[in-house]
Amino acid sequence: MFVSRIPELAPTWLEARVPSSLRGTVAGLALWQWLGLVASVFVAYLVGRVVSYWLIRIATRITQTTKTTWDDGVLRTLGPPSRFFVALLTFDALLPSLALPEAVAAVVARIVGTALIVVVAWTVIGLVGVIASHVELRAQQAAGASSEAELASRGIQTQVRVLRRVVSVCIGIVALALTLMQFEIVRSVGVSLLASAGLAGVVIGFAAQRTVGSLIAGIQLSATQPIRIGDVVIVEKEWGRIEEITLTYVVVKVWDERRLIVPMTRFLEQPFENWTKSGSALHGSVMLYADWTLPVQELRKEAERFLEGHPLWDGRTRTVQVTQATEKSIEVRVLVSAADPGTMWNLRVQVRERLVEWLQTYEGGRYLPRVRLAGDRVE
Repeated sequence: MFVSRIPELAPTWLEARVPSSLRGTVAGLALWQWLGLVASVFVAYLVGRVVSYWLIRIATRITQTTKTTWDDGVLRTLGPPSRFFVALLTFDALLPSLALPEAVAAVVARIVGTALIVVVAWTVIGLVGVIASHVELRAQQAAGASSEAELASRGIQTQVRVLRRVVSVCIGIVALALTLMQFEIVRSVGVSLLASAGLAGVVIGFAAQRTVGSLIAGIQLSATQPIRIGDVVIVEKEWGRIEEITLTYVVVKVWDERRLIVPMTRFLEQPFENWTKSGSALHGSVMLYADWTLPVQELRKEAERFLEGHPLWDGRTRTVQVTQATEKSIEVRVLVSAADPGTMWNLRVQVRERLVEWLQTYEGGRYLPRVRLAGDRVE
């Protein structure tokens, strides 16, 4: 009776009603405490599922009355972590009734605290993703049909994706630091490593160099934007489009469907070609070789006739010029323009095919390149 009057030593409501058959100990805990832990986990799981389900359902009915879509993304993101969050709070509330020994209670408290940190970090990273996706969607909707708006949209997408990864990494680092700070032994090891200004400091510095460098490179690329999502580039002598930008590498989708994985620092430290940095419109040339007697004016008329009204030509440039003359043939360059690199490639191919066909058929193909021997008459 006297013990029950001392708050620190008084048995809990559950402990006072446990039958004597369950008071035997196993591994430092009574049987009823082991059963209580299992039952608490099960009850916490059920409470988490039920409470989260009804909260999300009520919130869904509210969001259905709005015209925005970002709130739907928030609900989808909060669904899974909310179950764990409610379950952890429920489990923490049930623990005092189990009257666990101090050492065991401390271990369980550390586990619950770590899980809460993970759930909170999971939730925040998910919300950052929702915000990033919403900003990207708004940028795509505002792109419109003009090339300037399309370039601005791709620039915003690049910034958002890089910054999203940077923020997610920072949240993960903070969560890891908060988790480690819960354990005395880890804090002691960390203090010892920081106190030793010798080899440990050097090793840590070298180990963190690449990580910090990648974060800085990602921030620098997001700010300066030498490349953006969707840019057409030539890197490592390969033509392709920027498909993905991470904190450590860039994925370039090559024209033949291959993926070229390029380190992030490659785009910041070495030169490369960006065909769509300030605009997507391009000039392209088609080189032809013909006999010296070719009437260039007729070839020019045929090129202009073919390009006039062509759906791939943007109407800016169409020139035919003799750019080289050798002892065997002349070199004719046909310069054309198109709205973007893909269109330019197709236009060049079609112009080349048409003019080659014209050379083959015009006046019986007499102006095709030929090799003359001494004494041949020039026709």
